Amino acid sequence: MAGRICIVVGHGKSESGGYDSGAVGFGYHEFKIAREIAKFAQAELKSAYGAQCDLMNYNGDLYLQERINKLKTDYYDFIAEIHLNAGGGTGTEVYYCHTDATGKKYAEAIAESISERFGIRNRGAKVRLNASGKDFFGIIRATKPTAVLVETVFIDTETDLEKVKTEAGQKACGQAIADAIARVRGLTAESTETASEEVAPTPAKTIDVEYQAYCGKNWLPWVENYNEKNSDGYAGVTGKAITAIRAGLSKGKIKYRAHTKGGKWYAWISDYNTKNTNGYAGVLGKEIDMLQMTLEGLPGYAVEYRVATVGGGFLPWVRDYNTKNSDGYAGITGKPFDRLQIRIVKI
Repeated sequence: MAGRICIVVGHGKSESGGYDSGAVGFGYHEFKIAREIAKFAQAELKSAYGAQCDLMNYNGDLYLQERINKLKTDYYDFIAEIHLNAGGGTGTEVYYCHTDATGKKYAEAIAESISERFGIRNRGAKVRLNASGKDFFGIIRATKPTAVLVETVFIDTETDLEKVKTEAGQKACGQAIADAIARVRGLTAESTETASEEVAPTPAKTIDVEYQAYCGKNWLPWVENYNEKNSDGYAGVTGKAITAIRAGLSKGKIKYRAHTKGGKWYAWISDYNTKNTNGYAGVLGKEIDMLQMTLEGLPGYAVEYRVATVGGGFLPWVRDYNTKNSDGYAGITGKPFDRLQIRIVKI
């Protein structure tokens, strides 16, 4: 099955912006365990199965509605949000959309895999509806892709908690989830998903993007394309909000604009120059919280970009832009970002 997966961490940030631990048992927090399980699930899907898989909310910087807002398009075809259960029970259960037969297959496979891995009760694939007859969980009800909510084990049952309170247990649980997802998608170890051009971009080898960030009182060094290994793979400095951006291409033009925290969207910039304020996006000294980009005169190519919020991790990649919802820009309203990555892909 072709497409892109998103493993989402439940909890972490409350509606008011504070810390949301989720359920608590024996001094352990649901969010802190769930995020490690999710991390290992994503790593296994990518390394063992070659899947296109992103991790969302590892740093707990997205409230539930913010997570939902980023999952309302068909960029992903499957979402699994990771949780721990509570209430004094035992075993694992997985919720799915009551009208989605594919979601049921994922839910059944994941519940069975965790149950077998740990030798705990399989509570099965489940549906939970609200008073209006709609799916109870927002991550299932209000997002577009097939989605499941994974209640791995009961955090307030000591025998269940023992399975996942260590790094080894968290890795085993993440791998069990990944193995189940891979089975449903027809993946085998070391295979690679052949995704459609819409969801699995091919990096463009003939067009390079060069970009630069302004932090504090200085323009930082130019960055070409991106990598995931070190600080040369992004523009910015961890912990220092970006207040202006420049970008240019080896061929064609890139157009971009910035939104300042508590402010507005500023005018579009085409490529860059070093002579005046028309040569960059943003306002020197004003923190940027959102960014939009697109290409000009380059049919068959698209720009993808992502940012990391100050104190948080990288958010999902955004392709081009729209003016309708949060999937049309990189960033989170009101949260400055300190790192930026850009890539040009064939479509």
